[in-house]
Formats: sequence, structure tokens, C-alpha cells
Amino acid sequence: MTTLQQSVEPVLPCGCGQVPGEWQLMSGGGVSDRKVRVGGRDVEFEVAARWVRSYFDESANRAAAAAKGVKPFAYPAYDRMTTGSGPDELNDGDLIAPLLLNAGPTIAAVYSLHAVRPALEAGLAAIPQDLALQTAVAHGRHGPLLESLIGVLDVPGKVPGIGLTKLTKILHRKRPLFIPLFDQQVKACYYSTDANYPMHPTPGRPDAVFFSTLAECMTRDLEEQPEQWEALASQAPGDVSRLRILDVVAWKLAPTRPRQQHLDELRLAWLSLRHYPVAGWSDRSCWPHCIAVKAFSATASSCRPIMRALP
Repeated sequence: MTTLQQSVEPVLPCGCGQVPGEWQLMSGGGVSDRKVRVGGRDVEFEVAARWVRSYFDESANRAAAAAKGVKPFAYPAYDRMTTGSGPDELNDGDLIAPLLLNAGPTIAAVYSLHAVRPALEAGLAAIPQDLALQTAVAHGRHGPLLESLIGVLDVPGKVPGIGLTKLTKILHRKRPLFIPLFDQQVKACYYSTDANYPMHPTPGRPDAVFFSTLAECMTRDLEEQPEQWEALASQAPGDVSRLRILDVVAWKLAPTRPRQQHLDELRLAWLSLRHYPVAGWSDRSCWPHCIAVKAFSATASSCRPIMRALP
């Protein structure tokens, strides 16, 4: 039976060294042999686990930020951003937090947010800080609570320049257990004319209703695959919510991803390897096995320019 073990010095697949804090997945018919479903799409569990480990690797992200030509992931810059506001408050720092997820509001949009800030803060105050989305859905409480926040978008012209993507990236940090993140990648996983997807085009549906329905679909994915999501959560720091992890997996499941993003991830993986005291890292033949990123098994022509660019 598959077991998930954490140890001080887990062994990498190639046996050339050890990476502190990583998890070792033992094969044998358990979680690692299953798929993770997000809406109408799915991915092998081990692939999703690599995505989560890579995204939430704080040391590698900080190393990438200090390097040239590579973009770090947003953890912990977005998730632990300090603005000085309380859990029910949205100061100007909170309003521009989506910048760290490449969805920053314009100056005009910030002024629009000022106008609805009292309504948003009142909506947050009505949501207990420890309320999980799954619990709210189970008791039918999620609809009114989400509508009190997302409903500001359903008043024509009320918040110009702000849509679901920016608004949820502002609000998620305040209630990470309850408010999901949304963007086009998440939408691509849940919304389609394809019968295999849980949400379908509905003309005239308000944003608040759309988002409430999306929250129910996300909850269903979490509830129907408890072992997979628990195992994925073990690949991330303890302060990361299931909804944040689901967002990362959905983002990676996007139908097309630019070549530059692919190259950035190769470089970040290499920086992650260099960060750890792994014996034998200079042996390039070992890299495809040491790095928990499939892309490093790509052709030499894809990897060589990146290797040359790094010291």
C-alpha cells in the first residue's frame, strides 16, 4: 500500500543526495497511482505533487528573485504580504495585492474599489475567520456570504476595471479557507460546453451566482478526493489552504502555457537544486532524476541554453 512519509533526509530518486523537507512517495497502489481531478480536467497525482512542491518552495522562489532572467512564483510574497490591516479590513495595500499574482488593478480601478470598500469589509466581517468553504457549502451558508462580497460586481458600472479575477485575489488573503481564487485558468478547468465539465454557459447569470456555483464545484472536488488533496497539502507549507493548492493545480492545468513560462520553470527548478546541499549536483547526468520536474527530461537542446546562462 502506498504511504506518504516525511523524514529529515528523504532520498531522491537517483540516490545522489537528499533534500531537507521533501516528501517521499512510496509506490504500491495508493495515492501516487491516482489522478487529481479539477473540474473537467485531471492530472497524475505525482505531477500535481511536483507542481505544488515547486510553487510553494520559498527558498527557491527567493533564489529565483535574486537571479537574472527567471520569474519566481508568488509564494510567500502574495500569501504572507503584510499590509497592517486587520482580518476584516481592506487597506490600500490589500487592494493592490493582486499585483503579486499578475492581476494588479489600474489606478482608476483602485478608486473604484475605494467606493465599495465599506461593503466588502462588511461582507468579510460576516464570515468567521475559521470557516472553511466545505463546511459552509455543507450547511448551505456559502451562497449569501459570497454574494455579500461578489455581489458588488453585479451592479452595472459599480466597480469599473474590477472583475472576478482581481476581486477574488484581493479577498482570498483575508479568508483563505473560504474564498477561492479565480482566473481564466480556473475557469478553463470548470466551465465549458463539454458535458464532462461541471459548469456550462448560462446567459445572464450574475457573477455572484456563477461564483457560488463554482465554489460548490470546487468543494465537490475536494470532498470526493480527500486522500489526494491531503497528500498534496503535505507538499506545501502548513499555512497554505486547500483552495490555494487547488488554484495552483488549476493554473498548471491551463490548456496552453507560453514557452517562456516553461523556460522560467526550468531555471527555477535548477535554482532549487543548487539551493540544497545535494552531493553530486555538479554531475549533469543526474539532473533529470534529481529535479522533480518532468521538463528537465526534455531534449538537451531545450535545457542547454538555460544551463549555459547560469553560473
